[in-house]
Amino acid sequence: MRIHNILLDTNIFFSTENIRAGQIMLSGNLRWLIDAIIKSGLEAKLFVEIPEIVFLEFKRHILEEVQDKTKKLEWLMESGRLPGFRVQKIESDTSIDEYVEEICKDFRDQINSKFSIGFNVPVSSGNLDALIERAISKRPPFEGKDKSSDKGFKDAVLWESLLSFKRENPYTTIYLYTKDARFNNDLSEEYMALFKEKLAIIRTEEEVLKLIDEISIMKNPEIEKEFEEVQALRAYTIANGDLLRNIVLESVEKKSWLGDGMKFKNLYSVKVDSILPSKYSSYSVSGDYYVKVIIESDIEYDDFVQSFNAPLHFDVKLIENNHYKFVLTGIGGHT
Repeated sequence: MRIHNILLDTNIFFSTENIRAGQIMLSGNLRWLIDAIIKSGLEAKLFVEIPEIVFLEFKRHILEEVQDKTKKLEWLMESGRLPGFRVQKIESDTSIDEYVEEICKDFRDQINSKFSIGFNVPVSSGNLDALIERAISKRPPFEGKDKSSDKGFKDAVLWESLLSFKRENPYTTIYLYTKDARFNNDLSEEYMALFKEKLAIIRTEEEVLKLIDEISIMKNPEIEKEFEEVQALRAYTIANGDLLRNIVLESVEKKSWLGDGMKFKNLYSVKVDSILPSKYSSYSVSGDYYVKVIIESDIEYDDFVQSFNAPLHFDVKLIENNHYKFVLTGIGGHT
């Protein structure tokens, strides 16, 4: 199975909302990204990586934030601007640097275990020569000939780390999620020249959702083979009456159901008929879609299961040019 990795830049991983009441929180960008991956059912296929250089910069931002808040609190205490509070300063055995190191480590361990976020893109000492050559040549992401070549050093370290990660993981598809304009088409062309593979540089939530959709509908040979087998069974069923009808339809449902929806490539149209005294949804779509069909019944769920203890049946038809149409035809043995 092809693995997909999204590498995050600091401007995605860090925000000022990261630290609150002495705790480090997920940034809004990262929280949204994790939710999008989980909802798509791609946790075993699409992984988030935090490069070491990004985490080092993240820790520096946290340190600056803690230092700033500490200085502000000390100023308020010394200036007597905390009316109604009895203030006593107690010297701690732990320095601010040690405190930040500890809470950052705890945060890293927590998101690694809870969300499987990886930290597998190290800063390699072997990249030093490449960084020096890139800086002298003023190659991106260092700024160009008419600008100061020392700008973009962190971005250059991130880029060289990304290239090293790709060399060590040649069968992984890599995406870079950043808002930094220094990561541009020149770098995409460099990546293509090195690996004969496209690097997608993602900048917006809309582009992330498009990427997730593309990964969701990528051709799965096993699913395609099973679908062809089901189609062959359906042809036999049509030729020999309705004896195998329910079995065939159940096979289609089971073998094609992924995550939260029925998955077909080049979906042409979907129609959900009302087969019970219930509400129903109808869709007419075209293109590549990952579709979820929802039946809202007027009866209680437990009664629904007891009365119709069987899977939903879908009548799937190949229309033309790889376009599919499926119609909900029954629940259990009822139509």
